[in-house]
Amino acid sequence: MKKRLLFRYGFSFLILFVLGDCKKKGTTPPVITLQGSNPMIISLQGIATDPGATAQDNQDGNITSKIISSWSSTPPNVNQKGHYIITYTVSDAAGYTTTAARAVNVVNDADFLNGIYNSDDTCAVSTVFPYIDTIITSTTINKQFAIHNFRGIGKSVTANLNGIALGSSFSWQNQQLGSDTLSAATNTGSISNLTPVTFSFIYLWSSGGSTTESCTGMYIHQ
Repeated sequence: MKKRLLFRYGFSFLILFVLGDCKKKGTTPPVITLQGSNPMIISLQGIATDPGATAQDNQDGNITSKIISSWSSTPPNVNQKGHYIITYTVSDAAGYTTTAARAVNVVNDADFLNGIYNSDDTCAVSTVFPYIDTIITSTTINKQFAIHNFRGIGKSVTANLNGIALGSSFSWQNQQLGSDTLSAATNTGSISNLTPVTFSFIYLWSSGGSTTESCTGMYIHQ
């Protein structure tokens, strides 16, 4: 009888010891809290700084210093538009590991202009290539965009956005397109702050060395 009691109490003590030890070490993974935005937006050629994260464990307390961020080894490439994932990993003293992810998008601030437009270029002498389809795409330089099939001649010209949203203005660049020349008249154009996106501009056009004409362009997003 005594042996049975000793065995029973001894077994119960062992269970309590094991449970107590597990509770002491903890069975809950740490929690990571991301700082800053997620997803995070970075402009091309901009400055990329890791906003960081904090980590808390129910047994070890604040273990932020133990976080390993992939930003330090493989940061987002601010010179290339794209979607990047940054991971944050931390482990507590009991060996439990937690990983959190942050999405980082590197963008051109002129991306909102991308699309197909109905374009109409009217010059002082005559209307040239009215109502043709023109494609606008942002380039690899932030705030710069290209207008393809300009005046319907299959050439591309570039301009620079002065803001980051609808209602911004943009600046023309003087450009040589084979024997044709595009130069700035007012040097700026305006973008509507309503949709569909509409922008207009004034420019000077010389074709094959002939007399330079003053022209107006009006583009409306399809």
